[in-house]
Amino acid sequence: MKTRLPIIACVILALLLCVILYGRNNPASWAGHGYSFIKSAISAPHPPTFSENEKVIPGGPRRIYLFHGIWDDHTFWDDAPYSEFVKMRSDDQLVIVDLPIAQPHFFKDGGLKYCKAFDAWFRKLDAGLDRTSGRRQPKIAVGVSYGGLHAMLAAGRHSFIDAYAAVSPVIKMSALDEFWFVENDQCQANSGALRKKPGIVTYGTADDRVDTTLIRAFVRDAAPKAIIYPGRGHDVRGDEFAAINRWIGR
Repeated sequence: MKTRLPIIACVILALLLCVILYGRNNPASWAGHGYSFIKSAISAPHPPTFSENEKVIPGGPRRIYLFHGIWDDHTFWDDAPYSEFVKMRSDDQLVIVDLPIAQPHFFKDGGLKYCKAFDAWFRKLDAGLDRTSGRRQPKIAVGVSYGGLHAMLAAGRHSFIDAYAAVSPVIKMSALDEFWFVENDQCQANSGALRKKPGIVTYGTADDRVDTTLIRAFVRDAAPKAIIYPGRGHDVRGDEFAAINRWIGR
């Protein structure tokens, strides 16, 4: 058995190397998720720090907050199909935020400290934008995947958000392969609060990235408008945003 240990260790190291090399250049693949997780896991633990340099696109009748996916940043909204939604809502004020790079230790306490930091940052951000605009606008939170969770947190925890839209949202962090060992039970979408607000959720029935059983349970409890794509996975194709655009209206 002892003679096998070096061989096993070499195999494990080779697999990790493959994940790192392939995942670095293929961020959307399973190896890409693994690479992002390894990168975040080996970095020094630090409290979640929310950016104060959001990209704000001036506009009129509504303020729409846009939340990106888990391993992305604000440039997520520069590429299709996400950029198409930005174009669709060009008449609105768009606030494209940068979420902190997700790290497991953010959720060691169930996400309690993370949500407190998120709440403080989001209140400050919105109040600052209110002072700049000098007027009350309807406010909508829109997000994709991990950003979908944050859109629902924004609407469920803050009275100044009037509505929300979530595309293939993360409900539980443990549903994500790279976060299977942590929970966000202290930082979840509040279905009771969200039931009182207009909302729309889209998802594919074959989405094994975020676990559609959790999304179905959320839809049942919070009762948003639900658009379901049979056989579709976690890939976003653009028709989701066309549906959200119609739902928001002009």
